[in-house]
Amino acid sequence: MKVIIIGAEVDGLICAIAYKREQLDVIVLEQQAEIEVNAGIQIPPKGARVLHQLDLLEAVTRKGTSTEYLDFRRFHDGALIRSMPWGEPARRAYGGPWLNITRADLLDILLDKARQLEIDIRPHAIVEEVHCGTAEVVLKDGARIQGDVVIGADDTVLNHPSPPSPASDIAYQATISRSALKAIDDGQLDELCSKNKITTWLGSAQHTVIFPVRQGEELPTILAHATFASQTTHHTLRDLPTWRNSRTLLLGTASRIIPPYQAQDLAATLEDAAVLSTLLGLLNHHSPAPDQLPRLLPEILALHEALRRPAATKAVQAGLLSCRVLQVGNPVGQVLRNWFLGGAGITRDTDAGWLKLVSAQQEATLGGGGGGGRGSLLDETRARGRGRERGRRGRKRSTVKPPLSK
Repeated sequence: MKVIIIGAEVDGLICAIAYKREQLDVIVLEQQAEIEVNAGIQIPPKGARVLHQLDLLEAVTRKGTSTEYLDFRRFHDGALIRSMPWGEPARRAYGGPWLNITRADLLDILLDKARQLEIDIRPHAIVEEVHCGTAEVVLKDGARIQGDVVIGADDTVLNHPSPPSPASDIAYQATISRSALKAIDDGQLDELCSKNKITTWLGSAQHTVIFPVRQGEELPTILAHATFASQTTHHTLRDLPTWRNSRTLLLGTASRIIPPYQAQDLAATLEDAAVLSTLLGLLNHHSPAPDQLPRLLPEILALHEALRRPAATKAVQAGLLSCRVLQVGNPVGQVLRNWFLGGAGITRDTDAGWLKLVSAQQEATLGGGGGGGRGSLLDETRARGRGRERGRRGRKRSTVKPPLSK
């Protein structure tokens, strides 16, 4: 089975590695010769578990930084609200660490793994057309590439205009070196660099996040400010009615944008890739005849969307809720929020807060695939995929012909 992936950024390479490990033929098309990225990104435990399954966790851990604490501080005076244990409790509860890494370092790791797996990556490949029904891609230079399924990991593959809609936040990001902070010779800044922790300052309609990458030598800093102006620099992609068309599927950020307030975007892409690679691998294992693939692959892509769209919706809702909590504007609401966070914890064992609501939300957000069970996401995927295969075989043996579907 041949899979064509459009886009060789992080999303596309994750997909390529996952599919290649399922013994699928993979071609990756990228219009740029080189990709330059320097933003810092966070990978929660459910994403780390998928990295482990793809044999990438060791390399990411080596180049990145594992979060051990989460500090909440008041924006106006820097006073500590809560220093929340994060590292070992999260590993015990959710089966993986919370990792911070630069996007450039992650991209290097993915490219190295892709080369090891001998994945066919084609730069300067500008896609002109995608024929969804036949899984054929036409390049700007006239070349035609035939596959069995096409994965759009780049939002430029949308076959219709999709203008961004204004959101209510502006986010600024900068990266500060640890040596620059140490040179200031300030005790509070030295304390900020002393632990592998994420620090969040909570203010009225604004918040700031700083976290370490590259073993603590660099600290990406994000300032988010709520605004209701008509023009902003932060946008979200509108919800698409479907991610698929026949044998073509949008995956990762090409299909949805998750608000960045809980660092779920990359984790969701990792889970997307793991689920689809499992489904395609199950189909490939049964070695269907070539003339069967045009009929079976749309069913597989539909099953993937049925499994993953609810999770994406929940991640979007969780991100919006976090935004409201982080940027409470009402002074009374801020006092209540700070009191509530004062006893909060990331797991039920560390959460002393009222009704353990914070840890309950984190279980749904960080655990992934059913409350944090290790491998439960892929277990469900395999069970659904095998159930679909058994149902298909049962229909073939039946002597009663079902009515034709529209």
